[in-house]
Amino acid sequence: MDGNHTVVLIQEAKSSCRGKWYLPAGKIKLGEDVFECAKRETLEESGLVIENTKIFHSEFCKISQDLDLIKYHLTATIAGGSLKTIKQMDEESMQAKWFKICDLKKLDLRGDDIIEEIDQCLHFRLKEKVFQNYLERNQKLKVLQQK
Repeated sequence: MDGNHTVVLIQEAKSSCRGKWYLPAGKIKLGEDVFECAKRETLEESGLVIENTKIFHSEFCKISQDLDLIKYHLTATIAGGSLKTIKQMDEESMQAKWFKICDLKKLDLRGDDIIEEIDQCLHFRLKEKVFQNYLERNQKLKVLQQK
């Protein structure tokens, strides 16, 4: 997601959801942490390099009696790379594109959960910005008080 209220989505290549749009996602590999996984999956699926990765939401999912799953939802900034094109299609994804958030409901999405996840991310980023502004103002006040 960027400051212009646009988000990168990937077009799925898997047969079960081929052609549908979704957020870059994937499973953590052995020895990898959640942030390394996010960077790897984003690069593999979208062609983009990310940094400043932060968890904004996590949820516990009971898959079966013997299987539990923790889903992490992250936000990051783009540090480089270029969007995967249809010519670069592989088993991970067909392509990646930027979309305006207001246009997402027009797309053939893999799941409606995307809209809610993006909404949660926007709220997280807004709170983060408000808190950063508070800290900056508070720091300026401390400097003024010391003079």
